Amino acid sequence: MSICQSQDVLPAIPVTDASICRHDIQEQLRVMKGPIQWSIYITNRCNMHCDHCFNRSGILQRNELSDQEVRRIICQIVEQKPFGVCICGGEPLLREQLVYECINILKTAGVLVNIVSNGYLINFKRAYSLANSGVEIVQISVDGATDSSHDRLRNMKGAHQKALDAIKNLIKVGIKVAVAFTPTRYNITEFKKLCGLLYNYGVQHIRVQPIMPIGNLLDKNSEILPTEAQYRFLVSMIQEFQVNNKYPGLQIIWGDPVDHLVRFPTEYPSPLYFGEITAEGFLGISSYLGLFFGTLHRHTIDEYWEAGFKNAWEMDITKNMASQVRCINDLGKTQPHVYYDKPIIIDLIDDTPEKIKEITKKFIESQSAS
Repeated sequence: MSICQSQDVLPAIPVTDASICRHDIQEQLRVMKGPIQWSIYITNRCNMHCDHCFNRSGILQRNELSDQEVRRIICQIVEQKPFGVCICGGEPLLREQLVYECINILKTAGVLVNIVSNGYLINFKRAYSLANSGVEIVQISVDGATDSSHDRLRNMKGAHQKALDAIKNLIKVGIKVAVAFTPTRYNITEFKKLCGLLYNYGVQHIRVQPIMPIGNLLDKNSEILPTEAQYRFLVSMIQEFQVNNKYPGLQIIWGDPVDHLVRFPTEYPSPLYFGEITAEGFLGISSYLGLFFGTLHRHTIDEYWEAGFKNAWEMDITKNMASQVRCINDLGKTQPHVYYDKPIIIDLIDDTPEKIKEITKKFIESQSAS
């Protein structure tokens, strides 16, 4: 299997089942008040400068939402009754008190909350505060079994030990910990040792996905990208762990970040199961498309939902942009480059249908010419 194939992609709905599936999906769309899952990038400030950061945290200067605006948006999400919300960054704990407030609001409303963190700031006191606020899961990035591999990728001495300490602190206070592992050319050989280490700590979930050639990697030498042979070795190792149940109770999953870009534009139609809100307040449907559908400075989530956000995957510009991606390597070729070039912003409320058509036409023509 070539790494330039989309891995683990679920097939499109079979034509024979299309009428049944279309009816089921239309019924879902009728009763849905919003996406099932939200991600909100509560900040793009970061205490690290990772080589592979897809949204260039800590580098791009952004006009971030105020604390009051974030609280207001969280309350709007609660009204939609989603299943879960991920609080992301940057490093979320750089807005520590606001994070606790948001978790508490969501948890009180019965929403499952998880956080993505590099772990550097999670001492025992902060772990206890996170538990007390009601967070369900914290995802910590650990990119190797040694200090040298992890710290090299994150350009921060001591980052590896801080991440491991964060895991210990979180598990000690009863929070479930998931680990994200980013494979590089120099850390894949450490994966087996890392799994054993994390298993002994009590980690329940490790997610591995190919490193994406976007964001900071557009400016970096590709020497950190694994070879195809290394990817094959890593996938075979994961499969062996799964078959032999080497680490009982520990899920090790190979993820495909482009799966949704392949599947969602082809379904009949595709409900908007996932929505994201950037640190500036832009409304999106994929972290890997430079396309947004409005700003929450102006209108509410409900207003955008009814104005067409719920049908965002059905729009011609979305389908055309997503069609550029069929494998990991394609992410580095898409236009506009997410968090690198100026994004395309369509305001589903303030822009007229004519303006939206014109923006779409110009984009499609630019793709045809390139």
